[in-house]
Amino acid sequence: MEQERVFSGSSSSPNPDARARLNPAHLFPCKVKKAFTTAPPSPALPEGVLHVALSDKVLGVVKVTRGTSRDVTEDLPHAPDGTQAWQAVYPEGSINPGGDTPRGGFGCYLSGPGENLAFEDAEEVVFSYAVLFEPDFDFK
Repeated sequence: MEQERVFSGSSSSPNPDARARLNPAHLFPCKVKKAFTTAPPSPALPEGVLHVALSDKVLGVVKVTRGTSRDVTEDLPHAPDGTQAWQAVYPEGSINPGGDTPRGGFGCYLSGPGENLAFEDAEEVVFSYAVLFEPDFDFK
């Protein structure tokens, strides 16, 4: 019996030549029955993947870590054209979104893009994402 999986993801790549292509294996590393992505539409994505906007309303965001921000950005020089991402801010000395100040990053709960891809109906849910730090980011 094939398990039902719900997938979500967005894409960015450290490869400077990535603008011309999207490798769906980065977002969908296993076979999926139902899936959605905020990555730009591409013929390389598996059949049946629903493309959705990167927005709180569409993704069903219901709770966000207080005191953090996550603006949508398209300033992603190493991602395919049209890629949007939530930009997390990490002030100096921050370690997590829920810790003492300064808070860094963000956290949120989301219910997914509509009843057709409801997490409650899934036997297995896989969430994939990419993280890109500025070249001079100081990891301490």
